[in-house]
Amino acid sequence: MNFAKKFLPAVFALSVQAALSAAVEVSSVRQNWPWDTRVVIDYTITGDEGKTYDVDVDIDSPEGKIVSWSGAFEGETANLKPGVAHRLVWHPEKATNEISKAAVGMKFTLSCKEAPAPGRYLVMDFADPDNYTVSYLDDVPAGGWGDDYRRTKMAFRRIRPGLFMMGSPSDEEGHIDKRANISGQGDRLGENLHPVLLTNDFWIGVYAVTGSQIENLDDRTTRRGGKEIAGGTVNWYNMGVNVAHTFSFVRLFGVNGCANWPDSTDADPDSVFGQVRSKLDGKGGPEGFVLALPTEAQWEYACRAGTTSAWNNGTDCVTNSVGIDANLDLLGRYGPSASKTYPGQYLPNRWGLYDMHGNMSEVVMDIMSGSFSSALEVEPRGPKGKSGDAIYRVVRGGGCVQAVRCRSAAREHSNQNAYKSGPEKGGITGARFAFIRKVENSEWK
Repeated sequence: MNFAKKFLPAVFALSVQAALSAAVEVSSVRQNWPWDTRVVIDYTITGDEGKTYDVDVDIDSPEGKIVSWSGAFEGETANLKPGVAHRLVWHPEKATNEISKAAVGMKFTLSCKEAPAPGRYLVMDFADPDNYTVSYLDDVPAGGWGDDYRRTKMAFRRIRPGLFMMGSPSDEEGHIDKRANISGQGDRLGENLHPVLLTNDFWIGVYAVTGSQIENLDDRTTRRGGKEIAGGTVNWYNMGVNVAHTFSFVRLFGVNGCANWPDSTDADPDSVFGQVRSKLDGKGGPEGFVLALPTEAQWEYACRAGTTSAWNNGTDCVTNSVGIDANLDLLGRYGPSASKTYPGQYLPNRWGLYDMHGNMSEVVMDIMSGSFSSALEVEPRGPKGKSGDAIYRVVRGGGCVQAVRCRSAAREHSNQNAYKSGPEKGGITGARFAFIRKVENSEWK
């Protein structure tokens, strides 16, 4: 479709009010036609100094409301400061409905509301095991995330909800329609392309969890900082600032906690999440959220950061299951011989998240299931486990395996049922922690 001919500059109405005394004031709106069809909106927010605001955009036309995919807008919409210039760029080709007849009389409505947290990044500091702290940052620290963010701190990026296509198209290299055993590589789960709507914010780790971090977070550890701990029962091995790879749901949620999802986010008190949650209580964490793992949909949404390609830098997979992929070389470590797992050595995605392709596989909340359907899903949490498979979990990111198994859509699973006998049992995957909405009585809180 020739959008350059269809999308001529129209009547743009912009504004309006927000929560309390905050509002959006638009200084200019223009379309880049005839160079391209992007719509550029410059604006400021009037609000209280010291607060930050989230901006939402509604697009209407004589033909009806225009719905856009999560990657349709360039520019930050979360935790914006008042009184400074902001810019959004809308890509009309990333609308989900027919828009060629909506070129005249389009209306853009910008609104804002106070952000639920004071900063775009959440930092959990656990250097003092008896006094955890939570703080917020507007942006990445000057000089980047230092080594302490791989040892005694953990940084989380706030992710706003949206609509995206989960899975992969049938012509993507490595696409799998259904669960299958391919060339002896093990069972993988179908990745049929389908729309998913996320309605809840969440916070996800900038990095996967390192060995040093988990040793400092788990009071049951057998060693910390290379030193043996008397009475320890859980061996996380001595991985230092490399990504940890011995996670199991027993260690993270406890024997009883393993069976709760997707009905609740509860964890046993002596599990990793049980311990950390108790130490975070009253420390200023995001209200209504708990430390857990991301759901499978949240993981892929965060990985993609608005992209629809195999890799989250907008490029495609160009190799078969055993080849070298030059596009993936920029984003993560992969291949059976890739053993080093130091986080943050490759390019992050657009939302500042590292190593979501390769490096180390990452277990998510969802219990394994078959192929996706083609229907719209809203905040999916996966199926409820059955007897004997209650802690088999979906694994994302691929890890140190063939390139096609590291794609944004690639799904595998970890048979963690083998590790359910006690907290001393290890696992075989990595993990990326997240703050997600509480689930109680099978409902998001």
